[in-house]
This record gives sequence, C-alpha cells and structure tokens, in this order.
Amino acid sequence: MLMIGLTGCSYQTLDEAIQSDWDTPISVLMREDMKNGVIFLDHDQYVFNTFEEEDGKYRYSTDGEDGWSFTGGQIPMLVRTIYKEGTGPIVWGALKTNTKLKEIELTFVGREQEDVKHSMTLPLVNNAFIGYPPATLYSSETDAALRLEVQTVVYDEHGTVVMKRQDR
Repeated sequence: MLMIGLTGCSYQTLDEAIQSDWDTPISVLMREDMKNGVIFLDHDQYVFNTFEEEDGKYRYSTDGEDGWSFTGGQIPMLVRTIYKEGTGPIVWGALKTNTKLKEIELTFVGREQEDVKHSMTLPLVNNAFIGYPPATLYSSETDAALRLEVQTVVYDEHGTVVMKRQDR
C-alpha cells in the first residue's frame, strides 16, 4: 500500500516509522500528541521532529529534524528554541542525568528590556521535554537567539530544585 505523505509508508508504531529512516538504532524518549512532536536518541544525539498519525498508523520524515549532541556542566542540559513552519515556535531539550526529574520551568526574558516575555512549566519524560510557546514570542531561531534569553529551573520528583541556568 503506497500512501502519499511524509515517508510514503505508514507503520504500526512511531518507533518503526522513525527507525525506517535511520540506519542506526534509535530510542524514542518522549512524544506529545498536541502537535505531534517527538524526541529520540541516536547514540549520543538527541533529535526533535514532528510526525503524522492517522487511523493508528504513523508516518515520519527526516525533513525538518533538529539534532544535537551535548556535554558539560554538573547536569548536561540542552535547550533549543526552534521555529517550524506549520507548527510555530517550539522549545525542546533534554538533560543527561540518572536523577529522576519531574519538570522544567522555562522563562523567556527580553535581552534588551529584561521583562519576562513568557514562562512555562513542562513535564520531563525520560528527562526530555517539548513545549510550544505562543506564536507571538518569536518568528525564527535567529529572532529567538537575538531577542530572548532562556532561564531554566529543573525540579526533581520531590519538587526540589536541582539546577538553575540562565543563558545570555
């Protein structure tokens, strides 16, 4: 059966759909169904993209993938602010730690005027997160980088702050 869509094929699971486009084994860390975002791990590279689901079948394309590897810090953390046509602003990331984490609070602050533009608290699933800021917050990755700094606070499963970070 040939379907016109992202990959041309549909699969029973999201893992199968993604794996069909990758030569090396991947591991899905989290997915969200509001706008069909997914984060998966390929060796040490974390990758975000969107997928399509229709009638319990999944389609995936490597077009638009945003993949990063990262190290450093007491708890290495990746926070990406991207913009995807048709989806809008997206903030996604992951933390490398064995500590069981519960949520991350992200505050977007203006670089010129240090007023809070937006704040959001997101659940961490397998120490990864996906969120969708308002469409008015930024219109491209460059816009986000030039106009906004992202402050983060990470909480463990007991609600204790385990890390704070401010990107400038």
